[in-house]
Amino acid sequence: MSKYYTGDTVPLGFTITDDLGGVEPSDVKVVILNPLHESTNPVDATIDVNEVSYFVPGTVTILSGLYSAFFICTLTYGERTHRIDFRIEDNPS
Repeated sequence: MSKYYTGDTVPLGFTITDDLGGVEPSDVKVVILNPLHESTNPVDATIDVNEVSYFVPGTVTILSGLYSAFFICTLTYGERTHRIDFRIEDNPS
């Protein structure tokens, strides 16, 4: 697992599949929850067929601690949320 420091951009991504294979979302929004349990406004994630990605900007990772990214995926059979947790360390500089 990579180490990220305050002010770093953090790349996140995942693939959506089910029992039949890849599932293409029609829309994906992402909300970031910081260590103080404050959330960002929803923003668009990048969709490439069934792969979803988002780069958390350094303007969001200004506090050290545990962050959670919530990806709200619109699929043909409804909305599903995928969560990715990541940790930010104090910048040593």
